[in-house]
Amino acid sequence: MIKKLKTDYDYKNDTLYLYSNEKYKNSIEYFGILVDITTKDDIKGIEIPNASKFFTELLEKNISKNDLMNITNSYLETRKTKEMNFINFRVESDNISEINLPLSVPISWSKLY
Repeated sequence: MIKKLKTDYDYKNDTLYLYSNEKYKNSIEYFGILVDITTKDDIKGIEIPNASKFFTELLEKNISKNDLMNITNSYLETRKTKEMNFINFRVESDNISEINLPLSVPISWSKLY
């Protein structure tokens, strides 16, 4: 399933938020990223602190705060198996073209909190 997300970027704190309007239940930290969970134990969105540094290291090219201010679209793609959630966040920007952030997390992760 693919859904379009809303995007907010806090320039001062260098934090990127990708989210939907679904009802929020809780957040789980996963490798320094906060993953927001819905009341149905689905993924609502993510919060990436130090986003310019995070993406610069991930992509091995300089991603500035200004690049992140110009995000035009963001999407969440999810697929579940009995054991795992496969997640891909895709961000598009005029300056970056496209960033994919794939995550694989155990199904039990949403029941931890």
